[in-house]
Amino acid sequence: MRAAAELFSLEFTPLFMERYDLVFAAERAEDEPFARLRRRLESRAFRSEVRHLGGYNTDHTGDGTRRAG
Repeated sequence: MRAAAELFSLEFTPLFMERYDLVFAAERAEDEPFARLRRRLESRAFRSEVRHLGGYNTDHTGDGTRRAG
């Protein structure tokens, strides 16, 4: 939201932080599309690009997979 506000020279006041998780079936983790996506999310370049958008915290971006349940 901050990035969109800045694009239009608007002030932005965050009300809360949200966390987003990417969830997919474990048996698909090594399929090339998911493996390529994971490599991108884990890269320093991606984190840097996201940080430069403004308003995003990338401290846990690309963290390893976890099993639900």
